Amino acid sequence: MSDDLRLDRREALLSLGRYLVAGAIAVGAGLLTARPGDACAYPGVCAECPALEGCALPQAGAARQDRQRSGQLSDCERP
Repeated sequence: MSDDLRLDRREALLSLGRYLVAGAIAVGAGLLTARPGDACAYPGVCAECPALEGCALPQAGAARQDRQRSGQLSDCERP
């Protein structure tokens, strides 16, 4: 085998390795950004959020408690 053929094969394998690593990084970054986490789709408006009942964030829990308290107040006690 000539040195040119071996060098070309070596470069091809190195390029393949680089592309595999770059693809793995891209897929990993995509999975990290797409996974459900502690991010809120409607920050600051928990009372109007359509996902309030199923939300596990502490702010949503406080909004649910506020909603329950306002439902328990009489008409003269409401702000």
